[in-house]
Amino acid sequence: MKKTLFAVLAVPLLFCACNFQNLTVPKEVEVKTGATYEFNLLKLDSTKQEWLDFSKYLDIGKMISGQSEGSGSSSGLSLEILNYNDGSDYQQLLMHMPLQKIDFNIGEQFKNMDFSKQIQGFDLNEEIVIPKLTGLNQEKEIDLTNLQNTINGAVSFGGVSAPSLSVLFVSGSYFDSVEYTSGSIEVAPYDGGTLTGTVSLCDGETVISSATFSDNKANLPLEGRTIKSSGMKIKFSDPTGTQFKAIIKNGKIHIATGVTIPDGQVTVTKPKVSFDMPLSSNIKQCVVDNGSIKVEFPTPTNWQPANVINIYPITISGGLDINIPDGNPVSLNNKVLVPSAIEATADVDLNLTDATIDFSNPPKLKVILEIGEITPTVQLPDSYQASYDKDDISLAELAKYVTSISLNPSGFDVTVKNNLPAVAENEISLTMSSTFLGMASTTEEFAAGTTTSEPAHYLGTAQSNKAITAGSNMDIHASIGLPDYDSSEKTITVHNVAPDHTYGIEIKVTPVFDWTSAKVQLADAANTKVEGVFESNLNKADLFKAFGESFASYADKIQFSKLPLYIYAQLPDLELFEHASFGGTIKAYYGKKDASPVKTPDSAEETLLNGNISLVGMPELTQNSEGFVTANLGTGSINFEKAFNIPAPDTIRDGDSLILDYSIKLNGAEDGELEIFKADLEKSTDTSISLDIVLLLTLQFNVTDDIPINLMEIMNKDDGSGTPKTDQEKDLFKRAEKTSMADYQKYLDVVKSAEIELAKPVFPFKSSGGLSLKVDWGKGQRTECVLKDNTNALIAVNPSTLLDTYPLEPAINLVIGKGTFGLPRQMDMKAQVKLRVKAEGPIQIYPFAGQEAN
Repeated sequence: MKKTLFAVLAVPLLFCACNFQNLTVPKEVEVKTGATYEFNLLKLDSTKQEWLDFSKYLDIGKMISGQSEGSGSSSGLSLEILNYNDGSDYQQLLMHMPLQKIDFNIGEQFKNMDFSKQIQGFDLNEEIVIPKLTGLNQEKEIDLTNLQNTINGAVSFGGVSAPSLSVLFVSGSYFDSVEYTSGSIEVAPYDGGTLTGTVSLCDGETVISSATFSDNKANLPLEGRTIKSSGMKIKFSDPTGTQFKAIIKNGKIHIATGVTIPDGQVTVTKPKVSFDMPLSSNIKQCVVDNGSIKVEFPTPTNWQPANVINIYPITISGGLDINIPDGNPVSLNNKVLVPSAIEATADVDLNLTDATIDFSNPPKLKVILEIGEITPTVQLPDSYQASYDKDDISLAELAKYVTSISLNPSGFDVTVKNNLPAVAENEISLTMSSTFLGMASTTEEFAAGTTTSEPAHYLGTAQSNKAITAGSNMDIHASIGLPDYDSSEKTITVHNVAPDHTYGIEIKVTPVFDWTSAKVQLADAANTKVEGVFESNLNKADLFKAFGESFASYADKIQFSKLPLYIYAQLPDLELFEHASFGGTIKAYYGKKDASPVKTPDSAEETLLNGNISLVGMPELTQNSEGFVTANLGTGSINFEKAFNIPAPDTIRDGDSLILDYSIKLNGAEDGELEIFKADLEKSTDTSISLDIVLLLTLQFNVTDDIPINLMEIMNKDDGSGTPKTDQEKDLFKRAEKTSMADYQKYLDVVKSAEIELAKPVFPFKSSGGLSLKVDWGKGQRTECVLKDNTNALIAVNPSTLLDTYPLEPAINLVIGKGTFGLPRQMDMKAQVKLRVKAEGPIQIYPFAGQEAN
């Protein structure tokens, strides 16, 4: 007889099925009784070690975004997290905090005495380009269109079509003859009627032009033909007696003779000549010292009589305003030219009495400009200042360091280039003085047409140990005399310059501040004191979030055995600092920088650092090929574990972290004063002092009480997508819904026992207090066992109780016992979770409803 056992299969199926009702029930499964079955439920391996990366819980972004306050700091504090290895068996992290770079660069401070910045705009480099003005000319032909149209109108005629008809012009006195270069005579009916055949224009009996009628019109070509005022005939091949008209179309006249037109019947458009005045952009205007303007309007060849053209007056406007009466040339002396186009306009009168007009050679109006010397007005840049008069140039910044200063003769070096024409009006002068520099008022004149090959020195007297205080001021008084300078318009007027030349005025003023030595009082120098509050954002609860939120809440039970803080103060390699030293205090507490600390330090902890700090250079924190810093950090450390260890959980506040309150100052030599020589400073480009702090965090701690780690919390850690986990993802067996027990209870009754086995676990930490596993299944069902590396652990379970819970999220806690605890450098993590089921006795699953037994 076949026997079937379904119960041992039902348990894992009920645990794991997403929809057990959709399973196909087997007809029979033959097994032996008393068997043991195992099913894999959960695997925890090294892929979850990423949750144990402690450096990710140090909020670097927040630390470098301004979470610090310090006086005398030119920039916010920054922080970097580095993996460290000094041979310890446990993981180590370095927190490097560059606290301060003190810009104790005396040379930079003396740049505050660079008063070239005070007199910006005092230098001048102005180029004056005078264009070619002599011989500027332009000409313009007179427009004869109106005269040509008048003559063409006189050549038109009319009559009655006949075999031969003498031509009678409208006014025979307007011309003797007209020769055309192009155009035609259009012959057409005057008022109705028809014209056919051909038409011919004759000079006497000689045909000079003919055409055939088309659409009642005929066009007699005029190119190269001459029309006379008498003797002309017109002949029609098909005379009909129709009245006609003969009109000039597009007639372009070559030459006309005997032209007589009454006054006032013909007007000539006024000719206008225009040309640019090519003055450079920085010239506002110029006065002509020597020049003239001439207008030419000659009668062209073949024009008769000689007085056929009368032209006057002529008006000049735009860049030059002048009227030219009869007579040429006209003087321009003392006239003003401006950078605008010059326009010349003439009134033209034609004497048309028996005149010969050659239209192919029209008369031309020509304007000629002749200029020798000018006096231009030059626009200077808006930034230019011709004088500087200041008594209160503050030396307060310099006084932060310097108590007195010794100077060689100091003042200004001046170079001048003046290649203007050598007249007295173009002379340049320079006046400077400074009481502070011991420079008396002196005026130097630079004649036009000269250039200084070497700078002119405007220097005061040498001064020894000149006192510098916060209230000290420097004075500068200077002025430049330029030719006819207009301070309101910022213009100069230069004299007797010639066209087609380029001139220049260049003035260069260079400050001379020749200090030899300075005495510095470090004890009172505010900039040598560095103080502030640094909020590290190093929070124990955040550090231990790798083990889940519940574990982090036990941060007060985890104490640091050591938390060394290394302080580095690196001085430049200069003899002038050989007597300098650092002194001050650094206090540490756990709390908020804007509130009282969680734990009030006792007197021994209050001042963790007093007196001088050893001037120990910062080691190079370079990483090796494995990503570790291995540099020796030295011996100059202070242990801050007391400030970080918290006695009770009720004292932990949200946002609390390790706070450093520091006040460090650079002290001077024995007499409190250093004398610094310029020659020494010039040997180094940097005399700044760097102050750094390095905190060494070794991941080995003292555990003062048992601490649980929720393994399910680690397994269900948010994947970072922000999407909440579903009940199926949360359920231990990943079921889609709660398991119904009604139909399968009889199968579970055959299960003798069920237990969960943690097979040969390996944990990523060491604990001297031992490890245990405590499981809270819910509904009052709890189990516990002791754990050892590579040793199986068994936990008995009740399947019915577990399957009736959905989602099943047991609190599987790995408990760390009191003692020492740490994360080893060689870290591994693995565990296999299995379900073991033991069955006893057969069960007949046949027949099921609707099935027959075999």
